[in-house]
Order: sequence, then C-alpha cells, then structure tokens
Amino acid sequence: MNLSNTGGGGRGSDKGEIIGDIICHGKRQFWLKGGQFHYHHGLKAGEGTLEASLERLLLRSMNKNGGRFNKDDYLSSYISFMTTPNSHNDVYAGTCHRMFFANHVQGKDPKKCADNDGHNVDTIDGLVPLIPIALSYLPSSSSSSSSSSSSSSSSAEQAAAAAALKKDIFDTINMNRKSPSLLPKYGEVFCGMIHASLLGQNLQGTCEKAGAALGLNVKKMMQNTREDPMCACYIDSSFPTLLFYLHKYGENSPEEAMVRSTNAGGENVARGALLGAVLGARHGLGKLPKRWVEGLVGEKEIRKEVNVFVDLVVKNAGGGGGGGVCEEK
Repeated sequence: MNLSNTGGGGRGSDKGEIIGDIICHGKRQFWLKGGQFHYHHGLKAGEGTLEASLERLLLRSMNKNGGRFNKDDYLSSYISFMTTPNSHNDVYAGTCHRMFFANHVQGKDPKKCADNDGHNVDTIDGLVPLIPIALSYLPSSSSSSSSSSSSSSSSAEQAAAAAALKKDIFDTINMNRKSPSLLPKYGEVFCGMIHASLLGQNLQGTCEKAGAALGLNVKKMMQNTREDPMCACYIDSSFPTLLFYLHKYGENSPEEAMVRSTNAGGENVARGALLGAVLGARHGLGKLPKRWVEGLVGEKEIRKEVNVFVDLVVKNAGGGGGGGVCEEK
C-alpha cells in the first residue's frame, strides 16, 4: 500500500487526503511511504473486505427494491457508506473508489464521478458486485437448450430478461468505475457461468464455453499451465486464472479450488469471491466447508440479508418465495 496514491488513482503521493479524510477515515497512516502494511490490515478473521461490504450494501439496496438493481438507490447508499467514518474496517480502497471521490469532492455530479486511469480500473474486483445481479435473474431450464415447442412469448420473455440483465451489468460496473466495454464483456460471461452452474452444467464445460466467448482456448491453457498460476488484478490475466481454478479443481472439490486459489497469492481476494459464487451455484451451500460460513463476522445478519434476497428472487421468478436458503439455527 505504501506505493499507492492517497489522493486519487494508481500509484503516487501519500500526501493526498481522499484516503483518511473523505473515505477510509483515519486509515491514511497505513498508506504512508516506508510502511509495510497488508492491503487488508486490521480485518479480523472472517471479516469482509471493503468490496465484500459493498456487495452486502448492494444486496440490501436490492432487497429494498424488490430484489432488483436500482442504480440511483445504490449510488446514494454507496456515497453515504464510503463517506461515513467506521462504516467498515478495511484499510484499502482500490483506484476506482479513490478516483470517484476525487471527482466527488470537486463537486461533480455523482452520476459522472466514475473514472478510469487506463490501468488500474479494469480489474477483477469490478465483477464482484455482479454476483447478486446475476442471481436476480434466475435462468430458465429452457434457456439452456432450443426446443421447437418453446412458445414465442417464452422466447420474448427470455430476450427481455437477457436485455435487462445486460443493462444491469453495465450500470452496476459503471456506477463507480468507467469501463464502457471491457469489464461488461467479462461481466456478461461471468453471469452466464453462474446461470450455467445453477442449471447443473459441468464446470469444465462451462469454463471452456466462457473462454471461447472471450477468444481463449481453455483446454489448451490447461494443458500448457503446469503449476497453479499467480496473477495480478488486471482482468485480461485474472479472469483466465479464475477459469483455471474452476476447471482444474472446481468440479470435484470446491474446497480444494478455493484453498489452491488462495494459496497461489497475487490478487486472490476478488478472484476468490467470484470463484466461491460459481462453486456455490454449482454445488450448493451444503458442499462448502461449514467453518467458512459459520466463521463469518456478522454471519446471522448475512443469513438474514441473503434469505430476504432469495425469497424476492424466487418470487420474481414465479416461485412464490418462502424460507430462503440459509435457515437460522
């Protein structure tokens, strides 16, 4: 962190006051030159990073809005959360957040504060908010195959849902970072992977189809990559790395996939969030180690938020809701 710019995006001076005064209040000391602090210094075991806290914020916003994304509501919640002291305990905030609030303090319209420095914004953490977005559009079993008996009305509904999902993907990503094409392209592929997993499709096949959509030959990549890869956060390298861990380990052992990805180092936090979402969609909560769920800080509150969201999503899909998936003990 001691190389990062405290007044805006990327690397730079530690004299800026976006970090410390506007966001991440009282935490600029961990960014100073000469310091050697971990990006998530101060978090307890099982405590969510800033991005995880923002995902929960998005989930609560969607719960207020009937299980759907509302850009204006989430933008307002985001600004309030980020500028409120002690709203989270993480010490790090990525470039997109620092650039957003550097623009915000200059009086720019919040809807125009998203920015891009051409290097540190098109990163894998930009896909983390898409997890609840993907889940808010439950896939239909008929969407995975073409059937001559499918009605034109059903096809029209699927097309409308696909268009709505595509818009939500774009709006979610571009709310606090400017990425008009690159991240939304990966976001659409990632949401498709969650849907394929919910429909019970094999992870290896899902990864290969996802790679093909991005111009990547995953089979060849797996043959040529002998050791578990480590990579930085940049999307063009981090997303293929996500596919590697899902393809090699995910179908047979969700726990091994997560542990190996974590132990590989590099940028493994956001990748781990995406990895866990696909693994959960494929295998279900019951196949994930209980200690990873029960050890979460705020577990009961998280369960309640998830249960409300699940009921709303199922109701929107015509299932009536009721009960959620994370029952209270």
